[in-house]
Amino acid sequence: MKRNTLYKNHIFKGSRLFLLVIIIIVSSCNPTKYVREGETLLNNNHVIINKEGIKKSDVLPYIKQKPNKRIFGAKFHLGLYNLSNIEKQKWPHNWLRNIGEEPSVFDPYATEKSKNQIKSYVASKGYFDGNVTDTIITEKRKTDVFYNIDLLPPYTIHNLYYEIADTTIRKLCYFDSVNCLIERGKPYDVDVLQAERSRFERFIKDNGFYAFSGDHIFFRVDSTVGNRQVDIHYGVKNFTTVDHFNRTVLVPHSIFRVRNIYIYPDFVPKSALEGGEAYLNSLDTINYGGYYFVTANKNPEIKYDLILQSLYLKPGVTFNVTNTERSQAHLLTLKVYRLVNIYYNEAKKTKDDREELMLDCNIQLTLLSQQSFKVELEGTNSEGDLGGALNLIYQHKNLFHGAELFSMKLKGAYEALTQQNSNKRNTQEYGFETSLRLPKFLLPFLEKENFIKKYNPTLKIWFSS
Repeated sequence: MKRNTLYKNHIFKGSRLFLLVIIIIVSSCNPTKYVREGETLLNNNHVIINKEGIKKSDVLPYIKQKPNKRIFGAKFHLGLYNLSNIEKQKWPHNWLRNIGEEPSVFDPYATEKSKNQIKSYVASKGYFDGNVTDTIITEKRKTDVFYNIDLLPPYTIHNLYYEIADTTIRKLCYFDSVNCLIERGKPYDVDVLQAERSRFERFIKDNGFYAFSGDHIFFRVDSTVGNRQVDIHYGVKNFTTVDHFNRTVLVPHSIFRVRNIYIYPDFVPKSALEGGEAYLNSLDTINYGGYYFVTANKNPEIKYDLILQSLYLKPGVTFNVTNTERSQAHLLTLKVYRLVNIYYNEAKKTKDDREELMLDCNIQLTLLSQQSFKVELEGTNSEGDLGGALNLIYQHKNLFHGAELFSMKLKGAYEALTQQNSNKRNTQEYGFETSLRLPKFLLPFLEKENFIKKYNPTLKIWFSS
């Protein structure tokens, strides 16, 4: 056993040494072989920052031109490319060019563009007067570019002013201001403003404003305050619509309420795409617990109660984007659906409707294949004794129409023993495993709807022999 291990280690070290030798040989080829006269090879980019506050790794993505890739410090891919003859198309020349990398020729325009982008980036982090210069050093037709970033202390946030025309959203904003990510005294940072835009958009949509978007939120920055400070004006625009006279007008944002929820428990996207309206008209609608199930099957594949148990949406409540996403995630955890698609349609007003706007929620559930069969082959080598194993695995993902996962595994193993290790010629082993995963606890006091939605409990029963 030790002899085999030493032999393997020797081979491994030898292969690493061989690879290193190949890299050195390939990389030692003239790196500027295919760099035209009057041009130079971009050897490396260097970033030099005079103080902490910005990391070099944050700056590198803004450098437009990259040098050739390195392996163990050598331009291996460029070396492979240079080994080819670019005037020949046959093997191995075309193969070397495909796996290799053509030379990265230094481009002064790309350097200037990179410098401007780095300057915009440091300004977005509050360094409005940060200075970015470049130094270009060329030797032996190879160029190194040094990006020098000179930073002064960043501008900080002096005050935050709200400019919100919609009175309802203004009240929500003041109520939610404790969660605002923009803090007085902190350095100005565009990424923080973008994060606040996304956070506030979700907060407003969770309060029923279905048509609200981040485009309605804007920030104005006043850097004339002095003492390296800025004032931020946090604004929310009204909703843009067209009136009866076809004029563009600004109106307050509207709250939407869910009118009906239509659930398609066995939706088939291919049939819907090919059949269109004919497919939808072939489905029956069943009112169950205040929800509308739209299906062609009289006997549901998944129990309706289990689907409703997974939803955070109810008819009559205001629109909530977070509850929509939670419903989608919870349905997917049942592991019986390949696709869960939830979308809304603005409902047409009728004479009985109130003034507030209404939405119809559509939940399309596409089932996975209910049963599967898999064969696994394994090979073993235990101190020179060769063997193999065969596993037959059967699964049913919806055994009792409640997303119960039933698994059955038949195992068979065989190992040929040498006479040095045993008097027996071989060994055989057989086994059986079965399990059943239930998407619930079998305890009455833990079957409450709120508990199930919060913790998503499961119970697994396992047996083997």
